[in-house]
Amino acid sequence: MTKNRTEELPEELKGEITPEKLIQSQKEDSDIKVISDYKNINVKPGWQDISRHGNKVKSYWNQWDSLEFRNGILCRKYENIPGDEVTWQIVLPKALKKVVMEQLHNNITSGHLGIKKTLARVTNRFYWYGLRSDVEHWCKTCDICASRPKEENNDGINYSTYAKRLQEKVESIHSFARRRIYKSSDLMKKCHDRNVNHISYEVGDAVWLYEPRRKVGFCPKLYRPWNGPFIITKKLNDVIYRIQKGPKNKPKVIHHNRLKRYNGKEKPTWFKIT
Repeated sequence: MTKNRTEELPEELKGEITPEKLIQSQKEDSDIKVISDYKNINVKPGWQDISRHGNKVKSYWNQWDSLEFRNGILCRKYENIPGDEVTWQIVLPKALKKVVMEQLHNNITSGHLGIKKTLARVTNRFYWYGLRSDVEHWCKTCDICASRPKEENNDGINYSTYAKRLQEKVESIHSFARRRIYKSSDLMKKCHDRNVNHISYEVGDAVWLYEPRRKVGFCPKLYRPWNGPFIITKKLNDVIYRIQKGPKNKPKVIHHNRLKRYNGKEKPTWFKIT
């Protein structure tokens, strides 16, 4: 039986964020609003309607099948690797990221946990584009965490701050470029054509998995980065799939860009579509 964990707010946040505030903030978030407006009418937009937007909107669009309104709040369906537990993550608006990080990392009951544990606490209830890098940046720039005894860099460079500022600058440049590109129908058509070439898989399809890990001492000529064949056992959304090599092997949740279709003669027969 699949366990279903709801989108309830953590206790630390119940005094800071209300469901009404979440709904209103999602409506005011320009990126979330693009997708939620289409979700409200239950019509998935075409690539031509999305391509002029930024990476955040495109990421949410790619996860269309995993997004759903629950009690008026846009949420993302997250399944663990075995597929026996479902978590409904709240798609968090940009305006509320700071309060979430303050309560789930800085709060006295949160204990200034490290990156891994803070990430687990946040993803337990929330999702947004760039979540992992934002959590890493928050923890690395936390004064209390930084004041604890640990090995320090001696070059005086705060890489986390530098990377964050660089990311913001790149996003600003990309935003300007997109506005210019949108005015050119020829370039827009090229963007659309690239998306048309996106390969989609169905349950039961056999695929190769790209695992570019080279073994020390292993001859490069004999190195084969594509492992398989695996079987697509579930399509989580347009870009995320659950695959499995055999009935006794552990399943994996993989992004489509690490897969390619298997056309060989040894297609597994153990998996039956029900």
